[in-house]
Amino acid sequence: MKDTHKTPFIACILSAGLFSIAANTACADSVYWSGGTGLWSVPTNWDGGSLPTSADNVYLDKGGETQLSTTQTITYLQAGRQYAGAGSLVIQNGGTLNVTGAAGSTGAINLSPVNGAGFGQITIQSGGALNVTNGSVFIGRKGEGLITQTGGAFTVGENLQIGRDNPSVGGTYSISGGTLSVTGDFEVASSATTVGRIEVTGNWDGDNSINVGGDFKLSSPVSVLAYNLNAAGIEEIMVAGSASLNNSTLELNFADGFIGQAGTYDLLTATSISTSGLVLDDNLTNGFSVEKWEVVSGGNGQILQVTVIPEPNASCSLLGGLVAIGLAVYSVAKRRR
Repeated sequence: MKDTHKTPFIACILSAGLFSIAANTACADSVYWSGGTGLWSVPTNWDGGSLPTSADNVYLDKGGETQLSTTQTITYLQAGRQYAGAGSLVIQNGGTLNVTGAAGSTGAINLSPVNGAGFGQITIQSGGALNVTNGSVFIGRKGEGLITQTGGAFTVGENLQIGRDNPSVGGTYSISGGTLSVTGDFEVASSATTVGRIEVTGNWDGDNSINVGGDFKLSSPVSVLAYNLNAAGIEEIMVAGSASLNNSTLELNFADGFIGQAGTYDLLTATSISTSGLVLDDNLTNGFSVEKWEVVSGGNGQILQVTVIPEPNASCSLLGGLVAIGLAVYSVAKRRR
């Protein structure tokens, strides 16, 4: 029999009738990962020895790594909890996790939702899929949360929020492959003191991979929109609504192993883009720098662009080096005459 802390049926009826609580967690069983690293599909890896079902709330908070390579459906997922509780889910090639949630609920997925040192992480690899039908996804709600997507598909039926209630730690979403589709809003840090970061590395699909159906919001000086340019450029964020980048940070880097190149890059498009108080953090190397960033017309209405150029001293150094080489070759050839 599954050791799942089941809610008595009569309690569910009373809760629904007396308090009208509409939450995805009501009347569902709670199933806990037993800790350690192993496959989701092995019953003995779960407390009680039974796999979670589509009616269950799943908790990954005892450390280790939960590996998913099959198709599973649950109601709610929480990774990382109070104190030092940590949880990590890796969705591998062939793995699909469907989280049904409940419309308008407090969340279908919560990564580190309780104050403390908890850490919740999800990795979506090539060929994997994470589908959230109803409810929002919170990355680092009160503790530290991270979603790393190197491929596969990530679909959010309502809103995606990075960082929320803790001013010292927050959440990060990092994508370098695959597709992200958010039906509602995508918000990075919800208050002036909340930490949140979205990081986009390279261009892998011609600007068709990151789509937001609602608005895109960065809400604090410690909310960061970071781009790591590579030889193919950068994947543009496509926003159907408006984008607010006010009082936040735009960070530019070169991806690992990329020496850099000059050019103009489209970073984000939306019906309108506000950038009051936006700060540029230029981390480009190898003699390159950001000449300017600006909002121009185009795309879904407006486009946020950056222009990268060689630094003048780098150009002069290169020219000087070429001249020195030319003079040395000429000198050697002249002595041989």
